Amino acid sequence: MRRLTVEDLGRVWALGEVEVCPRGDVTAFVAGHPDVDKDTYCKDLFLVNLKGASNPHRLTFRGDVAQPSWSPDGGRLLFVSKAPNGEAGLWYLPVKAGGEAALLTSFPGEIRSPKWSPDGKHIIFIGSVEEKGDTDVKVVRRIPLWFNGKGYIYNRYDHLFLLDLKSGQVRRLTEGPFDVAAAEWSHDGRRIVLVTTERGLTPMFQEVSILDLDRRKPTTILPPQMNISHLLWEPSGESLLLLASTWEKGRASNFHLWRLSRDGELTDLLEGFDLSVEGRVRDDVSFIGAGTSIPPRLRAEENAVYLQVPHHGHSSIYRVSLDSGRLEEAVAGDRAIGPFDVGTKGIVFVSMDGASLPELWYREEGEAERPLTNFNQDLIREVRFSRPGKFSFEASDGVTIEGWIIPPLELEEGKKYPGILEIHGGPKGMYGQGFMFEFQLLAAQGFCVFYVNPRGSNGYGEEFANAVRGHYGERDYQDLMEAVDYVCQHYPFVDPDRLGVTGISYGGFMTNWIVGHTDRFKAAVTEQSISNWHSKFGTTDIGFWFNRDQIGAGQDIFSAPELYLEKSPLTYAPRIRTPLLIIHSDADYRCWLDQAVQLFTALKYLNRETELLIFPGEHHSLSIVGKPRHRVERLKRKLAWFRRYLQGEEG
Repeated sequence: MRRLTVEDLGRVWALGEVEVCPRGDVTAFVAGHPDVDKDTYCKDLFLVNLKGASNPHRLTFRGDVAQPSWSPDGGRLLFVSKAPNGEAGLWYLPVKAGGEAALLTSFPGEIRSPKWSPDGKHIIFIGSVEEKGDTDVKVVRRIPLWFNGKGYIYNRYDHLFLLDLKSGQVRRLTEGPFDVAAAEWSHDGRRIVLVTTERGLTPMFQEVSILDLDRRKPTTILPPQMNISHLLWEPSGESLLLLASTWEKGRASNFHLWRLSRDGELTDLLEGFDLSVEGRVRDDVSFIGAGTSIPPRLRAEENAVYLQVPHHGHSSIYRVSLDSGRLEEAVAGDRAIGPFDVGTKGIVFVSMDGASLPELWYREEGEAERPLTNFNQDLIREVRFSRPGKFSFEASDGVTIEGWIIPPLELEEGKKYPGILEIHGGPKGMYGQGFMFEFQLLAAQGFCVFYVNPRGSNGYGEEFANAVRGHYGERDYQDLMEAVDYVCQHYPFVDPDRLGVTGISYGGFMTNWIVGHTDRFKAAVTEQSISNWHSKFGTTDIGFWFNRDQIGAGQDIFSAPELYLEKSPLTYAPRIRTPLLIIHSDADYRCWLDQAVQLFTALKYLNRETELLIFPGEHHSLSIVGKPRHRVERLKRKLAWFRRYLQGEEG
């Protein structure tokens, strides 16, 4: 067996968008891999039988398939794929009867969340609508003017459309300067519940309304006061279920399962449960559905909802009884569970861990769970991976911090190796049992990689996550430095004189902050980072509210300008002595390009060792969904930087 190489990225398969057939023992899902030669992603639709051992059957050969949805009778599948005219297309595949996929409609903007009506005669979907003017001059009257991964959105809104399968006609159901975030059919097919967001200063709050298809006018049942990611109708049809947060502690607030009555009364069904049912364990191989949260699944016959819960570096599937409120783990284990669906007899889910690539698994009631796929088996048989080891330590304030360490692949007793601290984004992210290609690549090249969940992380309760709001660079910085101390003291193969640090987004901010406050690291790589909170406030898609929530704890750059300067790594540029590689995308509207350019310019002005890499056409998630060739080059250049400064190698 051999070591992992950068080029192996193109052989890693991702799986997602799992949909169990409502009638039958089969599951549809999307699987794909980066195609480095064609510089694209190959994603197609597969079918696997749940009854016994069988190989997945490939249903499409289009290369860009997404969002499968079964018809109520279980005989047909919807999916989204490019139409012949280049627009987004909604396609229909007669799985039971057999035959070729047929195009139902095409759309100039994005198509997402297609849903069958209960009788199978209509389909709703969300589509992007652009308001075109008579000039090429951009006339902007609202914020945000752009959004990461979408580009300019000031004149573009997401609205709900209805497709009549018999006539083929498409009708727009919503109008106005707002976005439809989610929509669900009622059980009788006469109503549609909508979650909508108005552009402005409080985009974190959504409105819930019910659209009667006969009256064609929505009725608000919950004004904008909750941050809502998903919703469902209860089996009775008398109330709704929301995956939502009160935003009481900003982005640190837990997402819980709420019941919303028709008269607007809210009930927290998870009251007292101090974990969030939103988020996932970080990995860098799951490009299918990247950036989207995992929806809850309803099993009507047992009046229960199934939720994914990330905690302590792994994730589980929990069952919530809507009758008793009882909460219990349905699928557990020290691993990262990704997209899942619940059938009549069991649960189908994507599973991975720190040394095992993702595959689809099935747990039937009363039976042992078993794998359904082996897409990554060839690579696993050919390449050796270094298994992460978990550790924990007591921080200086008495709180337990958890982390993982990946030893160099070819570890020799008595030899010391350079160590690299990896910092996750968020800050409400969570490292753990997600497979990180980058970490395994570094370990294969003779580095020791370690990573922790400092204060601000998800999976440890609301107060743990809330500890950094208004306090960036304080307790989180201490947790990370104390983690470095712990690793150097307890793992003799880590060389304390050859340490590197790196991170993306918030992790990039922390990298910038760290090298401005200590010289203990000999090399650093910051990616898609933040260096100046003042300019981020007015340039990024979320800066105007994110900065106020996370940095100002309610204050903005006008009421607390000194605070924003104090928390900006750019302020400490004169202290930076660590060689710093700055990686950024020129279409990153989450942490705009100016953040990288300002820091690079400052360091060049100060005659410090630095280099700037700008990836054209990429956005904030370059490391996960960037063009495959860019992802390969990013890894090569990052590896070369650490080799140069931590291993003494050039090139």
